[in-house]
Amino acid sequence: MRYFIMYHELAHDILNLNDLKYLPENEGKLMYPELENYNEKTMDDFIESSHKLFEKILNK
Repeated sequence: MRYFIMYHELAHDILNLNDLKYLPENEGKLMYPELENYNEKTMDDFIESSHKLFEKILNK
C-alpha cells in the first residue's frame, strides 16, 4: 500500500495527473482516489498498475 500511495502522490506532483473518476473499471488503478481499495493489493498489482500508467503517459 505504501508504494501505491507514494507513486500516486508523485504522479500528482511530478506528472501533474488528476485522480481517476469513481468508476468500477478504475478501482485498483494507481490514480484511483480511494485508498481502502489498495489494502489487499500485492507488489505484483502495484507493478502492473504503475506500468500501465506509464505506458499510457508515454503513448500520448
